[in-house]
Order: sequence, then structure tokens, then C-alpha cells
Amino acid sequence: MKIVFDLDHTIFDTTEFKSDLFALLLRSGASSGNILDTYKEHLEITGGGYNFFLHCKLIEKKEKHFDTKRALVLYEEFTGKNFSKYISEDTRKALHFLKQSGCQLLLLTKGGEETQKTKLRQSGMEDVFEGVYICQGSKLATLETLGLQAGDWFVDDSLEEIVTLQSAHPELQYFLVQSEYSGGVEGDVGNIRFLRTPDAILQFLSPE
Repeated sequence: MKIVFDLDHTIFDTTEFKSDLFALLLRSGASSGNILDTYKEHLEITGGGYNFFLHCKLIEKKEKHFDTKRALVLYEEFTGKNFSKYISEDTRKALHFLKQSGCQLLLLTKGGEETQKTKLRQSGMEDVFEGVYICQGSKLATLETLGLQAGDWFVDDSLEEIVTLQSAHPELQYFLVQSEYSGGVEGDVGNIRFLRTPDAILQFLSPE
């Protein structure tokens, strides 16, 4: 069985990651308000993929005292650190268990290619996934290249994303992980299974 996982807010604590990332910008002279405004602005330019250098350049245009060179040095140091704290131990164990049980784990995530690969590499999860796919916009086109069959699983934190995919591929089993993007859902939605944490997916494995 193939199981396709999303990365951000699903298995990776992107909220804490962004907080740590924005702290680098604060240390380099940016204001909190400008960080958030330029973050949104730069995502519109990139189509949803995060690019730290572009973010810095947008801040620099609005705050002349912002030290881009310092920010880039801090960013290089930051991305060389261990990111294990952004993936809970329970989630990590669950992913390894699924892999050891014979499931083929795939990662399908939106975002900047460099940023997403860094998250995966520095959190030590590269070897868990047999395929890593990074896209912009809807995941539908990429999903349709993965050779999924009826009964394969898709796990994401965005209810909107799941509903879009489900309308095109109702033969898959969908799991919604609770996050700020799960639409305030507190339980199953039709045949979409609700998970408070990613590791809760293990309860749906069929016994050998």
C-alpha cells in the first residue's frame, strides 16, 4: 500500500519553524509587522514557495537599516542545525513503523524546493520516504503521476486540499490531520478520517 504524506503542519511543525525563522529576521533588524507583510507579499511572487533571500530583499526595500548579509549568515547557520524538534517522536516512530510494515511512503508537499528539502534532510527523514515530490499550487497533477490505486492513503492537514483531491479520486482513503488549516474540524467528515496527531493513523492499519 502507498501512503502519501504532506509535510507542513502534517508531520512537520511549521508553526514553530516559521517562528524560529522569523527570529533570524528580527535579529537582523526587521520589524515584526514588516516580516509578516513581506512574507505574504513574497509568497504571491513565488506562487507559494518560501525563499529566504527574496524575503530579505523585500524587507530591505522597506527597512533600510535591515542587515541582509547578517540575516543570510544566520540563515546558513540555522539550516545547518538539527531539525528533529520539528517532528514529534511519536510521529517519527509511526512513520518508521509504517515503512517497516511494508507500506511505501511518499511525500507530496507544496513550497520552495530548497526549503522543503532542507526541512526533510535536517530532520533526518530523507530515508523514510521512497519518493519526494514538491509542487506549487494544487497537488492534483502531481498526485496523478504517483501510480496510486484504490485503497491507497493520502494524509494532509488542509481540508480544502483533501476535498479537491477526493472529488477527482474518490477511490483513495483520505486522512485529515488537525491544524490551523483543517477548517476547525473535530471529527470525521464523511469518509475523511480525522487525526488529532499523525501517529493516530496507525489505528487504521489492518491486522496482519
